[in-house]
Amino acid sequence: MKENKLKIAVATVGSMLILGYATLQFVELSNIHKANQQIIEECFQSWADESTLKITKAGVGELVSCEKE
Repeated sequence: MKENKLKIAVATVGSMLILGYATLQFVELSNIHKANQQIIEECFQSWADESTLKITKAGVGELVSCEKE
């Protein structure tokens, strides 16, 4: 009986740790997305008269960069 309770406790704690980590990762990606939206908006406002802008992103979870061509 004690062994069964121990397994349940370990499974519960492990599940909570995994859910907590996933939640933190989701919040971080959400913050990066909002920052990227602001960078792109500022890029278009700053160089509204330019005909060609290049927006690049290195990978998932990275901030975008804006350059005029």
